[in-house]
Order: sequence, then C-alpha cells, then structure tokens
Amino acid sequence: YHHISVELTGEIMADLDEQPVAEQIAPVNAALKEHLVQTAELVHLDETGAWVAGKLHWFHVARTSMLTHLELNARRGVKAHDEIGLLPRRTGYVVHDDDASYFSPA
Repeated sequence: YHHISVELTGEIMADLDEQPVAEQIAPVNAALKEHLVQTAELVHLDETGAWVAGKLHWFHVARTSMLTHLELNARRGVKAHDEIGLLPRRTGYVVHDDDASYFSPA
C-alpha cells in the first residue's frame, strides 16, 4: 500500500522493536518461492515498473490463489527471471502476459 521496501520495513521494525525482521522473514520467503516452483496449482507471473532512486526497476510477481511473492529487480526479462530463480525452475503451468522472456529457455 505504501510501497515501502522489505529492507526499509525491516529497518523500521528493527528500530522500533529491536528485531531483525529481514532475517526472520528470509526463510519464509525462501519457502514461498520453493512452493511456487513446485506447486501443481497454476502460477500467475507478471511485472510492473517502479522508480527506485531515479532509476526504473521492476516488481516481479508470482502468485497463486492464496500466495503472492513480490521481488524487486533492476532488470526485466530473462536475466531477471534467472536472478529471481523461480521461472527457470518451474515445471508446472504459468499464466503471463505473453512477453517473449517467458518463453526463453533458462
């Protein structure tokens, strides 16, 4: 809602509660990505641009009916998919906007 990054949210929470939030959610985030790679459920993939420090970056989304994973990357396309590591490992069905990068082999 407020477009606050995970890193900044972690800093705020650490300042308020003296808890390293980013460290606590890292295993949850990794498990979510692994679930999205392995689930038989259809996974929807998309990306949208966002300005970060005056430069265009991309929020990549992978979601099912119950789970959503967002990841910010400076890139869009095959290199971003490789860096995020979800699409190249996924063998199940995906729905996307027909961008050519979704058809490129890993």
